[in-house]
Amino acid sequence: GNQDSMSSAPAKPSAFARATSMGAAAAAKAAAAGQQAAVQARAEWAKQEPAIRAEVQSREAEMRPKVQAAYAQMDAAGQDLLKHPAAQKIKDNPEVITMVVLPALASVGFPGAGTLNKLLKLVGVAEMLAPLVSLLAMGGAMVDDEGTGRAPHSSRTGAPPL
Repeated sequence: GNQDSMSSAPAKPSAFARATSMGAAAAAKAAAAGQQAAVQARAEWAKQEPAIRAEVQSREAEMRPKVQAAYAQMDAAGQDLLKHPAAQKIKDNPEVITMVVLPALASVGFPGAGTLNKLLKLVGVAEMLAPLVSLLAMGGAMVDDEGTGRAPHSSRTGAPPL
């Protein structure tokens, strides 16, 4: 037999064939990697969220004035997103989330804000809507409409409804 010929060698594309298919393959791979990163980011958040929620509740007295101070520094769009976090609103205003709301919460040590902002840099706001709504609802619960911090529900009732 002719063992050296290309036809009987194991199927291994030439360098040229690999290079020309690279564009589409790379794009597909990047998309798959992005999906995988999003899945991992959501899983990471899901693992941490119960502890974050518990920390927010246990430190509420300490966090409330800090969150109010952070809220007071935000522009109207940031304040609105913190007070009324809705998935579509968050999706429509990703830069307000990443540039205003989360940095403000992280700067006062709000549990989970720094972690979530790091995850957003990896996968983007649209992939993390549920965690964002959850975190902003916890923060927004510490600010009432006048910004005085007497939220309509007491911390005794637990977390705000999602």
